[in-house]
Amino acid sequence: MPSFDVQRVIVGRMSRGDEILEHLTAVAREEGILTGWVQLLGAVETARLAFYDQDAKTYREMV
Repeated sequence: MPSFDVQRVIVGRMSRGDEILEHLTAVAREEGILTGWVQLLGAVETARLAFYDQDAKTYREMV
């Protein structure tokens, strides 16, 4: 099994009304992040959950 050495930890905070994906994308660009692991804690007003179907090579939304 491959293992990885964690190089950096970036902690951020979002404001109410922020779009999660837009915020994470902006942080990744600003910090030069190409891959990573994201952990979130908090509340959202609306949400969609999807996963990548490797066989179909497409995202599938969970309802």
